[in-house]
Amino acid sequence: MDADAPSSPGSRLHARARSGDGDDHPALLFVHGLGDGAHVWDATLDRLGPVGAVFSVDLPGHGDAPWRPGGGYSIETHASDLLAIITGRPVTRWILVGHSLGASVITRMALAEPSRIAGLVLVDPARQVAVEAVTRMLGDLRAIRGAGFQSVQAYEAELARQRPLAEPATVRQLARAALRRGEDGRFRVRFDPAVLDFDPADEIALAEAEVEGMRALRCPTLVIRGAGSAFLSRGAATHLAAEILAEGRLETIPRAGHAVMVDNPQALAEAIRRFVLSLA
Repeated sequence: MDADAPSSPGSRLHARARSGDGDDHPALLFVHGLGDGAHVWDATLDRLGPVGAVFSVDLPGHGDAPWRPGGGYSIETHASDLLAIITGRPVTRWILVGHSLGASVITRMALAEPSRIAGLVLVDPARQVAVEAVTRMLGDLRAIRGAGFQSVQAYEAELARQRPLAEPATVRQLARAALRRGEDGRFRVRFDPAVLDFDPADEIALAEAEVEGMRALRCPTLVIRGAGSAFLSRGAATHLAAEILAEGRLETIPRAGHAVMVDNPQALAEAIRRFVLSLA
């Protein structure tokens, strides 16, 4: 089920539900990273199995969610929007899953409303990352958003180049879900170019400052790292799970880079399922 969900005043998010609410068990909310959308979780959710109510969401400026004139795409704003969604539903306990930018968003949510959060899954959160890596990622996103593509197949080929570890079927599924056809007939990835308007050095500094705040988290938290990630080193992931988080756990997903849910959705789904069932 797809639906527009009310969030903070003057804003709406696009939420997708895989199952009914269910008041007896924590619900799962999946939050994507920069330049993606709820669809980026499809391959993982297809493999997750029954774990209760599952929701994924398009953040403002992404997917089917509205764009914001003048931007307004900060982590704080995203967290506020999502908190309005979860506090407005009958579910009282949530497990939040976030990738990269989404990991920062759900961390802010858990710090703001700890009584509602049963657990967190931080999928390849950017920590101790080089400015060059973020700059390269922004360049790739601007390139695929710019002039667009003549066909879905053309974007699929570019996506396969950028995600060499991903299975062809996953790349095909993602390519078909990610695009919107413009008035000029060309296909473009569905995100507002304004979401990319930030200084990489500033964002890295904010991410590092966030780490100390994470010491206040008291819920079980699973840190998931892609074995080949350029955004989360083995040492940074171990430090986060073992020394920063009060109830941290760490899993490394083989055959995966930063985009774990695209590169190896099967192993990611199994890790999330184990975590969810351990909290039952």
